[in-house]
Amino acid sequence: MNNESASKGAPEPATATGDSNGSTDKPLVTRTGDVPLTWHCTGCGKPIADGKGWVEVDSGRAYQVMILDKEYSRDHGGLINLADWMNTVPESPHWHAWHKACDPDLNGGGYWIDVSRINTLAKLVHWAGHLGQKNWIGHTNWTEILESIGEYA
Repeated sequence: MNNESASKGAPEPATATGDSNGSTDKPLVTRTGDVPLTWHCTGCGKPIADGKGWVEVDSGRAYQVMILDKEYSRDHGGLINLADWMNTVPESPHWHAWHKACDPDLNGGGYWIDVSRINTLAKLVHWAGHLGQKNWIGHTNWTEILESIGEYA
């Protein structure tokens, strides 16, 4: 981007480009602004300032739930008895936002993102793409979080 377009506040082309013929010389989408996001602590309910906390999930547990879910499906030929499945496969872990001072398990070792790295809608979209590549993400409440944020964006 040249200095003239930057000084006039022109939209910056996003990195995704292409048309129906696969050409990559035209922007597919442009960003004209951003929407700030405020994460609230699961512990105290107060907003989390940049550098003062994170968003996290127990990714190890999500992976275990994924494995148990696959094993159940394999062992039952893809047929699911809901009551039996609920007694076999544990509940999926939920994402939480924590102040450093409120996190009950500072050494938890789950998957975490500092709020400063996910504090705008554009950053959230980036993380949604990144996390979408994790094989365990579907065994968390990540989709519910995205849908709830989308309702207010």
